[in-house]
Amino acid sequence: MHNICTRMTLMNTYSLQRIVIACLAVMALAMLIGAQSPEHCSNNKGTVRVEPNVVAGLIAWIVARTEWVVQEPPTICFATDTQLAEMAYGGEGKPNDLTINALYAPKSHIVYLSEKWNPDDLRDRSYLLHELIHHLQALNNVKALCLAAYERPTFELQLEWLREQGIQDPYKFLDIDEFTIMLISACPD
Repeated sequence: MHNICTRMTLMNTYSLQRIVIACLAVMALAMLIGAQSPEHCSNNKGTVRVEPNVVAGLIAWIVARTEWVVQEPPTICFATDTQLAEMAYGGEGKPNDLTINALYAPKSHIVYLSEKWNPDDLRDRSYLLHELIHHLQALNNVKALCLAAYERPTFELQLEWLREQGIQDPYKFLDIDEFTIMLISACPD
């Protein structure tokens, strides 16, 4: 934990107070996440695991930029591509060109990651960050015109995080563009 907080202090130009709050959140979350049991997920694979310090570090990064309050960490479950598509589209199929890598269920506070999720893959960690942003939006009662409107600020934070990780072109890295983000974020009429 100390290394995460030290890196945050060196990397950010944010106020000392925000950094201290974020570091305290990291330590508290690590204890909460470590205590959380995976039995909420009927299909959790024992071989793939999200380490508590990874989640805590990502949440601390989000808190340092948003000033949102951390109340509780989400449960993290793994799902097949078919299960993710069914959850995202209500069992009605999916567009052929769209892959669901992760999603967040706000009512149950569960982040679902693809069973192919790799903790060493930067892209996969950015998918987790994206869903953790949604989790904090829900816990902090962030308002948006519609569900889709939450996507633009979430992508903006995800892209910022990727730039901080050394990715020169995060749009290319995620295989997305500004127009697609605009479409994803648009509220239906």
